[in-house]
Amino acid sequence: MDGSDGTRAGQQPHNPRQIDWEEILRSMDASWLGVQSVTVPSKDITKAILKERARALAAQDEAESDKMGMLDVLLFVCSTEIYGIESRYLREVHSLVDLTPIPGVPRFILGVVILRGRIVTVVDLGKLFELPERGLAEHDQVIVIADGTREIGLLAETIIGIVRIESDALQSSLVTLSGIRQELLRGVTTDRTIILDSARILSEKTMIVRDEA
Repeated sequence: MDGSDGTRAGQQPHNPRQIDWEEILRSMDASWLGVQSVTVPSKDITKAILKERARALAAQDEAESDKMGMLDVLLFVCSTEIYGIESRYLREVHSLVDLTPIPGVPRFILGVVILRGRIVTVVDLGKLFELPERGLAEHDQVIVIADGTREIGLLAETIIGIVRIESDALQSSLVTLSGIRQELLRGVTTDRTIILDSARILSEKTMIVRDEA
């Protein structure tokens, strides 16, 4: 039987809860303040993070290449020959500008350049290896290699690009190579591309430009 208030007998009258709009607004304000307090990284920090991730991925890729017996090398032209250096030692490549000669150093050391605030010695492999002489050109490049302790710039006429080669396929030497070229050699490919030993180049005492120079 229905009661006079429209409810069935035995049921309590429906009393909807009153909405507290002020409480809801306070909660929304608190949530918005929480969002506003999140720190957004600056462009410099973001760039550094992305650079670090790229370096980590490159290191991982190199480790996987080593396991597969492969080498990633940067090929470049010097005088009449093609050379290669392992990409793991590659720091950057720049156009040869603002070269400052240094007196009292071996003739294969062209001088120094300033790259991002760092003083980098530039080595002419052509003169070091006694290849046919040539003059400097506007398109010459400086390949900067580093091992975490030292860095050296290698003069290059043309950058060919990065390729992957089988380390087991490298020949230990050629009969035409001798002296310093043999000492700084990592190996020679079947098409006679000379792969340099970057670790030895970076530790070569004759390429150290002392402060007093």
